[in-house]
Amino acid sequence: MADVRRDVWTSGFKGLAYGLSFGFIFHEASQFIYNNTNVLVPDNVKKQFKKYHEQLKLPPIQFNRNTKFLAVLMGGAMGSFILATTTGKNEVHNMHNIFEIGKKDPRTPYQKTVEDALLKKDE
Repeated sequence: MADVRRDVWTSGFKGLAYGLSFGFIFHEASQFIYNNTNVLVPDNVKKQFKKYHEQLKLPPIQFNRNTKFLAVLMGGAMGSFILATTTGKNEVHNMHNIFEIGKKDPRTPYQKTVEDALLKKDE
């Protein structure tokens, strides 16, 4: 049980680190592409995007420290969740012994006697 818990926590922190770095890289790449659309995106795609953007009445995209903070924290949260969940699902087979312990009857001898007497009384 402790090994499974340790693996889940370790994977959660690894996912946090990967997610934080991915969120930062994603934000920087998005900002670079958005600022350099003249070079990277053809004119017909820009016109379609602008038309679609105007139809939805969306505000213009702004990249600032708030969006960077959001991207980094969302990446960290998602990375931590995904890696911890995946590890937990992959490690559940190590917990079968614990599930076997739970199958045994936890009642005391007195509880068994009382319950048997109640069953006999109902018959």
